[in-house]
Amino acid sequence: MLAVAAIHHLACFHAQQAAEKALKAFLYAQGEAIVLGHSVHRLRVACERYDASLATLADLRPLDGYYVPPRYPNGVPPDTVPSEAFSPAQSSSAASLADDVIRAIAARVGG
Repeated sequence: MLAVAAIHHLACFHAQQAAEKALKAFLYAQGEAIVLGHSVHRLRVACERYDASLATLADLRPLDGYYVPPRYPNGVPPDTVPSEAFSPAQSSSAASLADDVIRAIAARVGG
């Protein structure tokens, strides 16, 4: 919905958040007591200790770049604001990556 409304910076942020929460849910389902961090790349690596097939997911590092910059002006180039710094291609790619993560995790935790 955010991408359709051309609110690409928030679409990117929420895609990152969706992937992060899905990966953390997987780790909690494996019995982890505390799961810290916001890097979906690092969380995916942690998940691979329980299910090596998660390594087949696409590189999630682009999502890591959508945690801070979409929300804070000092996270984007000078003379711009987050609402102007993200493109339809970025929000589409972010949504696709998040969808892949969510589907992969749902298949493993019975979602």
